[in-house]
Amino acid sequence: VVQPGHGEPVNLTARRPGPDRYPSWSPDGGEIAFLSRQGEGWGLYVMAAVGGTPRKLASMPADPIYYRGPPQWSPDAGEIAVALSERSLNYVEIVSVRTLEGRQVSLPLLEGSPCIDLAWSPAGDLFAYVAAEGDAAEVSQIFTVPSSDKGAPHPITDGRTHAINPIWSPDGRMLYFLSNRGGSMDLWRQPLRKDGAPEGDAERLTSGIGIRSVAFSPDRTRIAYSQGRAVANLWRIPCRSPRDEPPNWLNAEQLTFDNALVQFFSVSPDRKSIALSSDRSGNQDLWVLPCAGGAMSRLTTDPSPDWCPRWSPDGGLLAFYSYRTGSRDIWVMPSGGGTARQITKDPANDVLPIWSPNGTEIAFTSRRSGNRDVWIAIMDSGQVRQVTFGPGDETVYDWSHDGLWLLILSGSGSFLSRVPATGGDIEAIGKEPISARWGRFSSDDREAYFVPKNSPDNNLWAVLLEDGSQQPLTQLTGRTGNLGWGVDTDGQYFYFTWAEETGDLWMMDVEGARN
Repeated sequence: VVQPGHGEPVNLTARRPGPDRYPSWSPDGGEIAFLSRQGEGWGLYVMAAVGGTPRKLASMPADPIYYRGPPQWSPDAGEIAVALSERSLNYVEIVSVRTLEGRQVSLPLLEGSPCIDLAWSPAGDLFAYVAAEGDAAEVSQIFTVPSSDKGAPHPITDGRTHAINPIWSPDGRMLYFLSNRGGSMDLWRQPLRKDGAPEGDAERLTSGIGIRSVAFSPDRTRIAYSQGRAVANLWRIPCRSPRDEPPNWLNAEQLTFDNALVQFFSVSPDRKSIALSSDRSGNQDLWVLPCAGGAMSRLTTDPSPDWCPRWSPDGGLLAFYSYRTGSRDIWVMPSGGGTARQITKDPANDVLPIWSPNGTEIAFTSRRSGNRDVWIAIMDSGQVRQVTFGPGDETVYDWSHDGLWLLILSGSGSFLSRVPATGGDIEAIGKEPISARWGRFSSDDREAYFVPKNSPDNNLWAVLLEDGSQQPLTQLTGRTGNLGWGVDTDGQYFYFTWAEETGDLWMMDVEGARN
C-alpha cells in the first residue's frame, strides 16, 4: 500500500514466501482481499489494511492463469467473489467471509473466452464482466448478468473492439469501462436499465490518453489510472551443438526496437525474412522484416486486427487469422502484399493457421465443435475436417515436415503432444507431461522446441521425440521481462520475442456530478 501521490510503499506480505496477487479493498477500506499461493496451493485470503496475519477463506485451483482479476466484495462486505476459468467452464466462486461457505454462479462460455474483470453492482444483483480470448486479447466484450445465477447476460459493448475494466456508478445505472473504439484506450460510460441492459449510446469521457486500468476514489472526485503497455520485441540467438553451453544474452541479437507488441512471427522458407504481427501502427497488422534486422515492410492496413502470419512451404503465400468479418477467421494473402482471401467462414473463432508441407491444406484451431479442437481446411475446395474431438481443449502449433504429425497442446494443462494429421489418438511427448505455451518441430522432426508454461527460468527447451529427454536451448537469465509466445528457427538461429510490461500510475480530478 502507498499513500496517493507521496510516501514510500509499505509491503504488507513481506514475510509470506509465495506470490500474492490482485489486492482488493473492502467497502469500508478496513480489509484487503487477495489471492496467494503458499506451498503448492492457491487460496483466497483477507487481511487488515494496516497489516497482520492473513486469514484464508478458501482454496482455489492450482494454476494462476485461471484467476481473472481482483476478488470482488459484496456491497455489505459479507461475501467475496472470484472469477475463475477451469476445464472449459467460466464461473464465479462466492465465499462467505464469516462462515466460509461457498456458492457458484455460472458465466457463459462465449466461444471459450475466459471471463475477466469481474465487477459486483452496488445493489448486489448484477455482475459485470469481460469476455476475452486471453489476457492479451485485441478484441473483447463486456456483459452484465444476474448474480442470482438466473437470467441471460446482456451485451454492453459490440465485441468488435477492445473493452475492459467495467466499473459501476454508485446508483448502478451507469457502467464505466475502458475501450479503444475511438482509437486509443479511453474511459467511456454506458447508461443502463435496471436489469443491466444498455440504454442509449455510450459516451466517451477522455480522449487520447491510452489508459490500461482505472479506479474511482470512493467520493468519485478523482480517478487513478495506469498508463503504459505490454512491449515485446523480436530477438535471435545462435543455435549451438548439444555439447556446448546454451547461449545467453551476450550471444543474443535484438532485431526490433519498437515500443510495440510483436505477438506472432514466422521465418520464411528461404531463411531471408520474418513475417510478424505487431501493433507498431496502433493496430495488430502484418509486417515483414529481414532475418538480420532492418527496415520493416507493412503488408496489411485493415482496421481490424490481423494476427499470426505463417509462410506457405513455397514462400509465396502467408496464412493468418483476422477479425475482419466480426469473428476470427483464417485468411491467405500473397507474401509480397496484395488482396487477402478468406478461407474459413464459420461464426466460431478459427485461429493459428499451420500449412501442410505440400501447401494444399491448413490446420487451425477452432471452437466450432464446442471445445477447442484442431481442424484442417483444404485449400482448393474450402472443405474442413475435424482432427481432434475433445473433451479437453487442443491447440495446434506445427505440422511435421514429413506430413504425418501435428504438434499440439492438449488438455486443460496445455501438455505438449502430437496427433496424426489424418486423425487418431493423441500421444503425449516427453517422459513426464510437458506443460508448454508454444511448440515447433525441428527441421528433421526428431525434436520439438517449446516454451515452458509458468516456468521461472525463461528459457527455450527441446525434447527428443524418440526418448523424451529434454535440454535447455538458452540461458536467458538476469533480464527483466519474460519469453513471449513463439519460437522459430532457420537452423542457424533461434528466434523469440521478449516481453516487458511498462507503465506508471496517474491521478486525475473529475469535474461535474459524482455519478
